[in-house]
Amino acid sequence: VDLNRNFPDVNGEMPDPLEPETLSVIRWSQQHSFVLSANFHTGALVVNYPYDDAPNRQFTPTDDQLIFTQISLAYSELNPSILEGCKNEGFSQGITNGAEWYTVKGGMQDWNYVHTDCLEVTIEVSCDKTPIGEDEYTQYWQDNKYSLLAFITQVHHGVRGYVVTVTGEPIENASLVVNGNDHVVSSAGYGDYWRLLVPGTYLITASAPGFQNTTKFVTVTDGYARVVNFTLDSSPGVDYSSHLQQSRLNSTVINITHYHGYDEMLNLMRAIVQKHDKLTELFSLGQSVSYRQLWTLKISTHTDTNAHAHTDTHAHAH
Repeated sequence: VDLNRNFPDVNGEMPDPLEPETLSVIRWSQQHSFVLSANFHTGALVVNYPYDDAPNRQFTPTDDQLIFTQISLAYSELNPSILEGCKNEGFSQGITNGAEWYTVKGGMQDWNYVHTDCLEVTIEVSCDKTPIGEDEYTQYWQDNKYSLLAFITQVHHGVRGYVVTVTGEPIENASLVVNGNDHVVSSAGYGDYWRLLVPGTYLITASAPGFQNTTKFVTVTDGYARVVNFTLDSSPGVDYSSHLQQSRLNSTVINITHYHGYDEMLNLMRAIVQKHDKLTELFSLGQSVSYRQLWTLKISTHTDTNAHAHTDTHAHAH
């Protein structure tokens, strides 16, 4: 299984099966507020940014095309090998939109962009698909070390700050939206947030259930991230303390509001296991008479299937 084809795709469709390595990366990414990341490949020399998943090898930018271009160039411009490219396969300035190069469905960088706050790129560092020589690895380090440092510094561009109540309590899972951009970032456990942006003037809104929205005009310069804090007042007649507690739970709640067909139910069950791995277990009971797998989701205080004396319930896809 190619693990870089094994993530939920841009439409939320789950792979079958979801490999344990993929699930571990997903859980790890959801447990931390990553801002910027890269995954490294061989077989080409280029910095590849989202989206990867689109038909017919067509240019498919995200709403954050400008910052992805800036991030990618920060890496490629200090990397002579990437700028030169491989024989018969050159890329302008050493960067490319993934889907324009070739389509990847279920890739890690698209998943990060769609399902987390993190902006991720894919960096191809060698024309040789399977390098094995020690000297080669030493050269790769020499080729990429300054690019890596430049890449890391990109986290210091844009806007950062805190979202708090009028009494200074942090608001976790507040949404921060840049006007005209569908990529929403959320505040972390201390109300802290980071939003990578290129220089310009933006209208940014912070919101959270039980609170009144706050909107600010923000000018980003070509320097360190602008510090912009948001203070949210509770909505009239609302006890904001209960909403603070609920905001900490929102990221782990999955609503079931309608009848689900087999594929939709199975994808939902996998998503629940992904979010609640300590309380759930998904396993097959075998095949139906139509040769379709019978899946059971066990929701329990003890997910050991051999254990007795525990409280549990089940959902099924059959």
